[in-house]
Amino acid sequence: QLAETIRAQRQIEIQNGVYGFRDQEKQKGSFLSYIELLAQQRDDSPGNHGNWTSMIKHLKAFCTYDLSFTEVDRQFVQDFKLFLDKKAIAHGNQKLSQNSKYSYFNKLRAALKQAVKDGIIPTNPSEGVEAFKQGEPEREFLTLEELQSAVKADCEIPILKTAFIFSCLTGLRWSDINKLVWS
Repeated sequence: QLAETIRAQRQIEIQNGVYGFRDQEKQKGSFLSYIELLAQQRDDSPGNHGNWTSMIKHLKAFCTYDLSFTEVDRQFVQDFKLFLDKKAIAHGNQKLSQNSKYSYFNKLRAALKQAVKDGIIPTNPSEGVEAFKQGEPEREFLTLEELQSAVKADCEIPILKTAFIFSCLTGLRWSDINKLVWS
């Protein structure tokens, strides 16, 4: 009876396309085109969209041809992670920062997770591949003398100088200061 139950379950899975019979055409689709489409949909913030665009640039440097979903397996994901860690070059011919590696790899993982949700691939090949750890960025601080020099310095745009000093004193980023409104 157990064997009959398993057979019936397998029959239902086959009929529902769980094993990918229905989605084989989707799996032959372009992985890069899919990721580029996802990047276009994530233009809600320039930073997020920029990270997706940068990840795609590195993905194209890693894989110089237009691969299909069938070629994206666990080994591909591990190899891309190794590429980001050892060979990927940022601006100025420097290796990627820890946070860039973290961000780009997580964008790839998000794309694969979305491909599973969209029914393109049956499983996420990035599952079980350890992600990069997020690094703690090095922050430089002005000395008191440097801040006093900035206060005394002339600036053609006074509001810019005021915003800079406000940022120094509060720790707020420019992007956050730029969103402030008087109330």
